Amino acid sequence: MISCLCEVGRIKDATSLLDEMLQTGISPNIPSFKILIKAFCKACEFEDVQEVFEIALSICGHKEALYSVMFNEFFLGGEVLKAKEIFEAALDRNLYVGNFLYKDLIDKLCKDEKLEEASGLIYYMIEKGYGFDPASFMPVIEGLGKKGNKHEADLLAERMMEMASEGSVKDKIYRRGRIAKKSRKSGGSDWQTIVHRNDGSGVALKTLKRVEKGWGRESILSSQPQQNEFHGY
Repeated sequence: MISCLCEVGRIKDATSLLDEMLQTGISPNIPSFKILIKAFCKACEFEDVQEVFEIALSICGHKEALYSVMFNEFFLGGEVLKAKEIFEAALDRNLYVGNFLYKDLIDKLCKDEKLEEASGLIYYMIEKGYGFDPASFMPVIEGLGKKGNKHEADLLAERMMEMASEGSVKDKIYRRGRIAKKSRKSGGSDWQTIVHRNDGSGVALKTLKRVEKGWGRESILSSQPQQNEFHGY
């Protein structure tokens, strides 16, 4: 019923039904809250959806499904900074982030010239022990290179190579030490996955070569040992 009401634009009636359920001691489930969250965000009623989100957390607990739908809907609705806050809250709780559009968030922050916020997210994910898609580094590395921040760009590029060699690709977005993983696709090395992917992250090889050519002897490629998988490739 909640889904049907939301589909025809009767969000207020759906909310009244939710309130009636709570009044009679019936607890809505996570899918019901997700439907309401999406409907409110589609209508750009972001203040009302925040209240629904808080009610959902109080009833269902701090579940990844609630945080991810809030993050994705806020981000797609143009509420980038609010989406960033929700993502950081999910990281604080060590939630699985594979269903978050976090790469799009980082890319958007870079395009909006918010490099500090974008790099801060990456460093925070590393600090929290997450293994995530190393291609997420690319917009930040390119942005830092354009700004002339060579040292920080080098550090991020080195960390990206380390994560790739560890196998922290997009199919294994998890917090290290936890079981929450997705199965890794077979075939090809991690570096092949990053370099040749068709989602925009295939610029990795070109960017790193450009870094090496333009930044001289202390480049991240020349500093890696010969047996490095990417160097050999």
